[in-house]
Amino acid sequence: MTTFLAILYIILGIVEFAAVMSWLSSMNFFLGFLLFIVLCQIPLVGPILGIIGAVNAWGMNPVVAILLFLGPHALLLLGLVRSRRSRKELS
Repeated sequence: MTTFLAILYIILGIVEFAAVMSWLSSMNFFLGFLLFIVLCQIPLVGPILGIIGAVNAWGMNPVVAILLFLGPHALLLLGLVRSRRSRKELS
């Protein structure tokens, strides 16, 4: 299961990269790539830039873009909370 989630997270990163680079393609490609490398390493900035890129460059519905880029993070957070709760109940 962990391997499957890791593969999905990598795929999400590739989609995020494509969305942000499509959005930043109006500027110099090299400058856009540098901005992507620096800004997308910040945990919530990357998905937010992905949402902006998907909406502006691809014409995606904002709700779908939010679910695509922030949905996996919400599920991960939910899983962490449930796992900690179950550990407390076992103790």
